Amino acid sequence: MNRVIPTREERDAARKAKKLATCKHWNGALGPRPCAVGVDLVKRCGPRVQTGWLNAIPCLDGADPAFVCEAKVTPTLEDIEAQEQRFTEAAARTLSVMAAIPSEGQSGKVTCPGCGGFVHWRRSSYNGHLSATCVVGCVAFIQ
Repeated sequence: MNRVIPTREERDAARKAKKLATCKHWNGALGPRPCAVGVDLVKRCGPRVQTGWLNAIPCLDGADPAFVCEAKVTPTLEDIEAQEQRFTEAAARTLSVMAAIPSEGQSGKVTCPGCGGFVHWRRSSYNGHLSATCVVGCVAFIQ
C-alpha cells in the first residue's frame, strides 16, 4: 500500500485553512472554559466526553454543529500570519537565550534579546534542565 505523504506546503495550507475556520474565542476542549466569551458549549452541545462533541460545537467548523454561535469570530489571514510571526520571534528569542547560557554553573543571568534587560536562569541539580525568565516577560521557558 502506497501512502502519499503531503508536502510541507500542503500541510501548511491545511493548517492555515483549519485556523481560518476556528473561532478566535476557542480555548481548547480541555480547559475550564472552552469559550473565552462564555458561550456554554456543554449546555448547548452536551458533555465534552460525548463521542462527536468536537463535531457538534460551532467553534471548529465541525461536521454537524448543534447550533449557530452568535459570538463566533474567525481570524483573517493577516491575523494568522501575525500570530505565526510572533511565535517565530519568540522561538528565536528562546533559542538565543539557550545558546547564551554557559554550559557550566547552576544559575545566573544573560542579556535578553527582546528587551535588552536580564534573563535569570537556573539549572536543575537533579537533571540539568534549564529554566529561564526575562524580567519583562520577553522569554520564559522550562526544559
